[in-house]
Amino acid sequence: MAEKTSTNTKGSGLRLNDLSIRVKVLLNLLLIAALSSTAVGMLGYYSAKKSLEEAVFAQLTSVREVKRRTLESFIEDAKEQVSVLAQSRMVSDAVMELSPAFSILDYYYAPGKIERMRRDLKEFYRTDVDRKLGDNDDGFSRQLINSVDDVSDRMVILQTLYLSNNPNPIGKKFQLNRANDKTAYSDIHERYHSSFRRFLMADGFSDLLLVNVNSSEVIYSVSKNVDFGSNLMDGVFRQSSLGQAFTLARNSIRPNMVILSDFGSYEGSYGELQMFFSAPVYEEGEKIAVLIATMPLSAINRIMTDDGDWVEEGLGITGETYLVGKDQLMRSDARLFEEEPEKFYQQMVDLNIPSEEIRKVKAFRTTVLSKTVNTAPIQDAMKGHTGNMLSVNYLGKPALTSYTSLKIRQLPWMIVAEMQEVEAFESIERLKWNVAFATIIIFIIGFIVSNAYSTSFTRPISKLEQAISKLARGDVSTSIPVKSADEIGKTIESMNSLIERTKQTSDFASDIGKGNFKTNFETFGNRDVLGNSLIKMRDRLEYVSEEDHRRQWVSEGISKFAEITRKYLDDVDQLYSVVLRDLVDYLGANQGMLFLVEDDLKSDTQFLQLKSCYAFDRDKYLNKQIGFGEGLAGRCWQENESLFIDDVPPGYSKIVTGLGLASPKSLLLVPLKFNEEALGVIELASFNVIEPYMVEFIERVSESIASAITSAKHNTRTSHLLSASQKLTQELRVREEEMLQNTEELQATQEEMERRQQELEEVRRSLQKEIAMKDEQILFYKSQLDDEEETSSEESKG
Repeated sequence: MAEKTSTNTKGSGLRLNDLSIRVKVLLNLLLIAALSSTAVGMLGYYSAKKSLEEAVFAQLTSVREVKRRTLESFIEDAKEQVSVLAQSRMVSDAVMELSPAFSILDYYYAPGKIERMRRDLKEFYRTDVDRKLGDNDDGFSRQLINSVDDVSDRMVILQTLYLSNNPNPIGKKFQLNRANDKTAYSDIHERYHSSFRRFLMADGFSDLLLVNVNSSEVIYSVSKNVDFGSNLMDGVFRQSSLGQAFTLARNSIRPNMVILSDFGSYEGSYGELQMFFSAPVYEEGEKIAVLIATMPLSAINRIMTDDGDWVEEGLGITGETYLVGKDQLMRSDARLFEEEPEKFYQQMVDLNIPSEEIRKVKAFRTTVLSKTVNTAPIQDAMKGHTGNMLSVNYLGKPALTSYTSLKIRQLPWMIVAEMQEVEAFESIERLKWNVAFATIIIFIIGFIVSNAYSTSFTRPISKLEQAISKLARGDVSTSIPVKSADEIGKTIESMNSLIERTKQTSDFASDIGKGNFKTNFETFGNRDVLGNSLIKMRDRLEYVSEEDHRRQWVSEGISKFAEITRKYLDDVDQLYSVVLRDLVDYLGANQGMLFLVEDDLKSDTQFLQLKSCYAFDRDKYLNKQIGFGEGLAGRCWQENESLFIDDVPPGYSKIVTGLGLASPKSLLLVPLKFNEEALGVIELASFNVIEPYMVEFIERVSESIASAITSAKHNTRTSHLLSASQKLTQELRVREEEMLQNTEELQATQEEMERRQQELEEVRRSLQKEIAMKDEQILFYKSQLDDEEETSSEESKG
């Protein structure tokens, strides 16, 4: 009975111990193969995903930093340009001349003529301005029309001459150099307008305004918008962004400070978004005006979008960089809005964005100051943090985001670089299927192989897992030896390549961080996104570094020569020598000559007179004259354009060196232009090639030098005239004193003559009395004699 029970127990089911060793080994190998392949696949997948995530964040951070530095450099350069211009002699002279000319504009026109101008200006607002405002008109054109009756006559005259009567369309009004009138203001405007316009076009600003601090009136504008001539403290622009920028600069106590205002929709530029750079203008320590430069949104968008070339920037299909202010509103346009506006609007609707926000974006045709960004990265950046984050972006899509704050005073902006998760991890999805496929292959191989290969099969997998773990932790010091050519061996080779590639990438990024832009990095063709992005990052950083150096060199040079011209403004001869000497030294040239145009009074012609010649820290005192069109200097004077020659003609003046005479390698002649008229020529010779940015710098400085020379000549002439006037006044005063003295002497002589005449008259009267008494005595004695004769006669008769 017992044996029967045991037999039934053995036959009741299949037990593990009853299986053959081959099956057990096979099952063990299958289990080991399945577990190991699954572990390796998952570890490889998550490690690769982590590595790719770090690489994408590194790429986004690189793009973000390039944009941040470019934007910060751009804004600081703009502030520096505004500061230099506000401190320049040209601006202060323009204010001193334009202010009185502006104040007497209404004396040139009769009241009836001004009233007709008011009616014409209203019609201009009603038609051209209202049409230009379009959807951006929030009742502003009506305010302009209603304000015409209350504004000053001067504003009505200026806007009639330079806006409504300007034949150029709105947006091109700056092309008019002079209005068709005979006012002193138009004469002054014509002298300065071309210089201000060149500054505006060269530095990316949209308008340049001069506002008198005493009257608060806009006495000059390059673009000639509807704010031209208006009063910023009393009128429609009092509460505008322009009025606020003027008030801040007028109340500023720092003479060299440039006040930067955030973007705002400015009605004066027909509702366009503008940034404002304002700086005070001083004359002999007294604040006389405020210089205000406006910058359009397009200047910022051009930097943030790289003119729409996101793919070349390494941002792929969904990546972008954008700016956000402290109010959580965008400060640059979104990529999807730029590329597909209708799709952008639909996504906003799908996200249940408030209809008012969508309406503002459509009305203003921009996401700036219209689209709210209230994402987790922005919230963290508002706390002053910098970092990377995987979160939902403003389009409701999961995205990898790199964020930080801009280091620009007065602009509390945050910069964000992001790429949607779907695109960033697109290769990981492919890797997931590859890992799954490799796991199946390994399982099949494990089913086939024997226990003899299990050790050699599992050992490299273990090493591979360790290497991947170290790589995930950032350790790139491990290298796995390859002992087979199968799938595991190839995987190890790929991992070794990935480790080596990661190490090369780390070394390359480290060299770039140290400023070594000459380091090399080999890429694996056009599909190597990370490698190509790193090469582009290196090239862009090198370009930005070189551009920063050149801009700093130009800015320091302009400031230096502005200080020189101000210092020697009263000594024109010293100004020639110092300017030429410092210009040669600053450019690293070897020779230089400065010619000025002078008049030949005998032949009624003009010629170039050598005023200063510099070489090797000493002047060559030569008496040299050049006719119009004669030689290179005469040709430069004749064409009124710069001449750059890198093939110096034979016979040109040699440069004396320690070893003898040598010919220069390059030659540059630049006209000294003031109001588009050549006042002279600067000639420079150098052993080195003069770079284009140096040529541009010399051309810009030459205008300041020409202006300074003109001012210095005027000062010298004024000084001579003043001295002559004082001398003449002194001579006239001496002659007047002599005449007064002669008059007093003549009066005294006359009084003496009158006194003597009175004395003679009294003597004459006394003589007449004595003569009369004598006559009476004679008559008395005569009568006595006659009586005595009669008595004697009678006695003789008796």
